[in-house]
Amino acid sequence: GREIMRAIKIEQIFYNMDRDKIEKENFFKTSEKFNHALTMDQVLQVTEDTANEIVGPDFIAITTYNEKLNQHEIKKVNWSHLKEFEGFVFPNNYGLISSVIKNKHILPHVGFEQHHRDKQIIFCPEISVKGLKSLKVFPLIAMDKPLGTLVVGKKEARFFNFDRENILSRLANFTAISLTNALMYWEMQKLATTDGLTGINNHRRFQESLDDVISRVERYNRQVSLILCDIDHFKLVNDTYGHRMGDNVLKRIARILREEVRGADYVARYGGEEFVIILEETDRKGGKYMAERIREKVQNQVFTSDVGKFSITMSLGICTFPIDAKNKEDLIEKSDQALYYCKEHGRNQSISFDQI
Repeated sequence: GREIMRAIKIEQIFYNMDRDKIEKENFFKTSEKFNHALTMDQVLQVTEDTANEIVGPDFIAITTYNEKLNQHEIKKVNWSHLKEFEGFVFPNNYGLISSVIKNKHILPHVGFEQHHRDKQIIFCPEISVKGLKSLKVFPLIAMDKPLGTLVVGKKEARFFNFDRENILSRLANFTAISLTNALMYWEMQKLATTDGLTGINNHRRFQESLDDVISRVERYNRQVSLILCDIDHFKLVNDTYGHRMGDNVLKRIARILREEVRGADYVARYGGEEFVIILEETDRKGGKYMAERIREKVQNQVFTSDVGKFSITMSLGICTFPIDAKNKEDLIEKSDQALYYCKEHGRNQSISFDQI
C-alpha cells in the first residue's frame, strides 16, 4: 500500500510538471501570436483561434464597449446563424455582457445550466442564443478599463472547470492588452495618413491609394479619372477675413467633397488649398460631370465672417487613365496641366485634359 501511494504521488508530481511545462509553452506561443497581431481584426482572429486550440468551445463571441456612447458592438461570432450580427450595436442593458462590463468580473458565477438558459439575455433581447448548456463571459480589461468581453460556450453541461476558466481568463487578458495596442496602432496610422485640419486623407495616403487604384485599373482593363481642385484666390480670403476663416473654408470644402463623391471614391488634401479626388471606374464624361457638380456646389456656398458674407469659387482639372495618361505620374501631371489651364483662362471652371 505504501509503495502504491508513493508511486501515485510521484506520478502526480510528474503530471503537474508536464502540465506546467505545457502551460508555459502555450503561454509563450500565445504571446508570440498576439505580438504579431497589429490590427483589431488580427487580434480578434488570434483570440478565436487560440480559444479553439486550448478548450475547443462550440460558441465564441467577442464584443467591444464604447464608454462614451455607453454601447456594445459584436465584433466577432463563430456561429453561422449569428454571423449576420457581426457589427451589431446594442445599448447597455441588463444582459450578461452589460453586467460583466459593469462588474468587471466573469459571469455567470454559478453554472449556466442552473439558470433558465434559453431565457437568459446574453447580448440583448433581439439576439437569441440557444443550445448551450455551459457559458462564461470574460471581461476584457486593460489598465482597469473595460474594453469588451470574450464569450465562450459549450453544448455540454459543467464544461468550465477551474483550469479551463483560468486559462480563458489569461486569454482574455492577452486579448485586452492586444486590443489596446491595436487601437494605438490605428491612431498612429490615422495620424500618419490623415490631414489634421480637414480630417480627410493627406498627400502621402493619396499617393499610396492611387498606386493601388492604377494597379487594379490595369489588371481589369478599366478607367480611373483624377480631379485636381484648387480654391480660387484663397490668399485673398486669408488676407481679408483672417486665417481662422480660411481654415473654416478648407474644412467646409473637404466636407462638400466627401458628401458629393460616391462611397468608393477617394478624397484627399493635396496641399495648401488644393484637393484631389480619385474616381475609380469613371471615364472622361463621368469625371467631367462630377467636377462640374462640385464646382457648382462650392460656388453656391455662403460664408459668414466678422467683416461680412462672402463666396468662393473653385477650378478643377480632370484627366482619365489610361486614355489620356500612360502611368500614375503622367495622370497627376496632366490633371495639373488641366487645372493650370483653368486658372489661366478665367478660373471657376472645370477642364478635362483632352479639352486643352
